[in-house]
Amino acid sequence: MLKELLKEDKLLEKLITKSGFSRKQLDYIIVRKELEGKINEIVTKTDGGKVSKAAYLITKNRGITNIKKAFYTLILAYYLGIIPKESFVALEKITTLMDNVKGRILTKEQIDNIIITLENLFEQLINA
Repeated sequence: MLKELLKEDKLLEKLITKSGFSRKQLDYIIVRKELEGKINEIVTKTDGGKVSKAAYLITKNRGITNIKKAFYTLILAYYLGIIPKESFVALEKITTLMDNVKGRILTKEQIDNIIITLENLFEQLINA
């Protein structure tokens, strides 16, 4: 399922590269969300074709653990004063930016500009 999304969304490729997720973890999480946990369908709809239930569950759980770790990392950084409270407001602005570009066909230059904007925002948040 992830392969389908990547064909249509070049920004997604850049975001994945900068994330802590493997492609397989993302694929499994996306398929799980799309099929709402129907395990027998899920194990046949992944990009790699049919996988064992055990392999699916292990990889999916690692991806979900990565999501939780990302949230804990943000909360810990706030708790320790590494990032200010305003960072969470800025994250909301970033999600609005992502909503505005999602589903659009973007040029390489637009994608590069979005990544540069995100990097600059992250630097400002960390150094604030």
